[in-house]
Amino acid sequence: MKSASLKKCCWVLLLLLLTVPAWATGEEVKGLDTEQGADYTYTAATTGVLRTLEGNDDFPDKSGVLYNTLSDDYNVIKVTGTGEGAIPAFVFGGVSIEETADATHNTVTVTGGTVARWVIGGHSTSSANYNKVTVSGSAQIGESDDDDNDDESVPQGIEGGVGAGNGSPTGNHVIIGGDAVIGSENAAEYWSKVAGGYGLGTGAVQSNTVEIQGGEINVRVVGGEGNGSGNVTGNRVIIAGGTLNGTRINGGLSVTEPEQEGSSGSGNTSSNVVDIQASVTTGEIHGGEVDADHTASENRVRLWGKGNTPITIGPKEENGTLDIAGGVVRAKDGTDGGAAANNTVGIYGAVQFEDKVDLYGGKVGNNGSPDGNRLVLALNDKSLLPLKVNTLAGFAS
Repeated sequence: MKSASLKKCCWVLLLLLLTVPAWATGEEVKGLDTEQGADYTYTAATTGVLRTLEGNDDFPDKSGVLYNTLSDDYNVIKVTGTGEGAIPAFVFGGVSIEETADATHNTVTVTGGTVARWVIGGHSTSSANYNKVTVSGSAQIGESDDDDNDDESVPQGIEGGVGAGNGSPTGNHVIIGGDAVIGSENAAEYWSKVAGGYGLGTGAVQSNTVEIQGGEINVRVVGGEGNGSGNVTGNRVIIAGGTLNGTRINGGLSVTEPEQEGSSGSGNTSSNVVDIQASVTTGEIHGGEVDADHTASENRVRLWGKGNTPITIGPKEENGTLDIAGGVVRAKDGTDGGAAANNTVGIYGAVQFEDKVDLYGGKVGNNGSPDGNRLVLALNDKSLLPLKVNTLAGFAS
């Protein structure tokens, strides 16, 4: 859904990610609000800060962002509780204030309560590396009721590491489990997501991971995404459980969405992986995806049915189609070039397809080149054959 208000909201989100409020740059900040009994306590570590929100009291309900302000690296934030209020905007493990400062090895753990917009492990214009976000228990990321915002939909979700400018988010890890809920009913469809690493500039997005063990995921999922010119390499998504209600799963993504103001991905994707180990219904499962005239190479989608009970893979929409592809080069009017090369789709163990499923080794436009892509089929039970496929294309073998 696109509207003038959504455009404005997206730009506000980007501005918030690139700026730090003046109150977060000075001395130690004692929480956002203590009137409802929600105290933040601090324990100094060798480096970094441990900040914990405990108890069953309501979370603060006034506008604000929770940062670790004493250090950009090795911080820990823990959010627990069952209160009805919400942290109203963002939770960051570490945010670099200086242009050349890193935000690395920060940890955010959310096991209860609500964060209204985003949980982000580390944000930097330099290195946003090796940050970790774990969301489990009864936690909810993304809040539907927002009396102060008239937008029909708002961006929300989780990002392990965000690199702006020349920043290169590397080695970040997002884990979701338990009964956590990610994304509310008014989550903006494109801008809301769970991402291991997210690049906003020229830096590469590499070796980031999203692991979903449980919970309800109502937004799209991507291992590493570039919204700039940086390449997207070696990122991974693992779906081992949970309920996925989003429309897209990408190992690596770098595209420009024409209808989304602020979308400007223009890198290549390589060696990204999507591992599906549980039943899934969605719209797209793509190992690596790029814009026209770029390259998606050596990406993989692997469907793993372990044991004797098949996992079921199918489209999200009734009478819809699920698009599974190792590498995708988006075509503009079906005429642009680009290469989807040496990508793999593997189907292992006990796997069943439900309704219409399209399989592509490399999916390209009319002038694109799908070279050296492979289909690996290793089912453990002949009774699962024939595996019904609506379209089979873009494979060399």
